[in-house]
Amino acid sequence: MTSYGPDSDAVRQRRSRAHRRGDHSMCSPDRCPDATGPATRRFEVPDGGGVLAAVLDYIDTLPVKSDAGPQMILARSAVALASAIDSHQAGLAANIRELQNVMSHLGEADDETQLDDLRAKRAERRARLLRDYTAEEQA
Repeated sequence: MTSYGPDSDAVRQRRSRAHRRGDHSMCSPDRCPDATGPATRRFEVPDGGGVLAAVLDYIDTLPVKSDAGPQMILARSAVALASAIDSHQAGLAANIRELQNVMSHLGEADDETQLDDLRAKRAERRARLLRDYTAEEQA
């Protein structure tokens, strides 16, 4: 969690409750040895920056519970869409709209609800369809 000043009481309480439950995603690496900090990246950030770098930085702030859960599926879809946007592939507007949709659900996704599972499958399918359409158009 990036801090731009003192945290509110509500944020400190949420962090404390999460820490007591064993969820160290909100902990500061300076204060908690179990904190997940920038050293535990799930994806490699490209040197050039761009949309992909911003998406990857956001993904690394999320407490992903499972590599096969809805949140990780949404994350992979966001990475694929951001890569397509950065490489200026055809269908740029559609990729941007879909990335907005995926990112809006990514932070809220939970590995336990069926609705999040459906959203993740939809996002994965749409990202694949956009990628296939782009490949056909370039051929």
